[in-house]
Amino acid sequence: GLRLIENAERKEVIRCLRSMYFYSDRVLSSLRYLIETKGAGYQKAINDAVPFLPDVEEARKAIEYISTPSVQSNLSISLEDVAKLRDLSDFKTGIRGTLNAIFFAGALKDDPDLVLKLAKTAYEDILYLNKQIEELERSLIG
Repeated sequence: GLRLIENAERKEVIRCLRSMYFYSDRVLSSLRYLIETKGAGYQKAINDAVPFLPDVEEARKAIEYISTPSVQSNLSISLEDVAKLRDLSDFKTGIRGTLNAIFFAGALKDDPDLVLKLAKTAYEDILYLNKQIEELERSLIG
C-alpha cells in the first residue's frame, strides 16, 4: 500500500513541476521581445504575456505541495531531488516577483531601462528554472 501512495505522490510532484514550467512560446517570447525592444515594447509584451502567466493560485498550490513534509519523506524520491524541489519553490517565487516588477516598471513608472534589466533577469532565471524542472522530471520519471 505504501508504495502505491509514494508513486501517486511522485506523479503529483511531476504534475506540479509541469504547472510551474514556462513554455517558450508564451512568457519567454514576451521577455525576448522586451529585450529586443530594449524595454520600450512593454505594453505589447505585457498584453501578450498576461493570458499565459502561470495561474498564481495553481503555482502557489504546486509550490506548497512540493514543499510538504510528506513529499520530503517520500522514499521513492531521492534526497537530492527533495533538496532540488525545495530550492525550486523558492526560486519560482522570486521569478513571480520579478515579473510583477516588470509590470510596475513599465505600466506605472514608464522606465524602459528598468524593464530591460528586469526582463533580462527574468529571462535567465526562467531558463534556469526550466532546466531544473526538466532534470527533476527526468529523475522522477526514472
